[in-house]
Amino acid sequence: MLLFFGLEVQIPLGAKQDVRFEGKVRYEWAIKEGLARIADGRMHVDKGAFLSIMEKSKEALNYADNIPEFGMEAIYLYFSNRERAAHIADQLRSAGIDADVQDDKVGSTLKISFTRK
Repeated sequence: MLLFFGLEVQIPLGAKQDVRFEGKVRYEWAIKEGLARIADGRMHVDKGAFLSIMEKSKEALNYADNIPEFGMEAIYLYFSNRERAAHIADQLRSAGIDADVQDDKVGSTLKISFTRK
């Protein structure tokens, strides 16, 4: 059993890591952390909007290179490949989500805003 950010995860011994598994863990952690931040007042977004946007951006969490970071009204995903970040941002925008790519020194950051357009 592996304890990852407060989540108990059962991994068979010798099992290969899978992008979908890592994405599921990131997604569950992000939901748990986001709801805790909303309850504590550290995030100023509607709970329903947060859950809806997170559900639509579940696939983006699968391909992020690091654990996401939260802001007051957004979540930030880090990518080493700018083209991948831009492609995912385009997909999110087509789903009606406010997404923006910002270049960093080493890679790119995808900002997913929880405010409605």
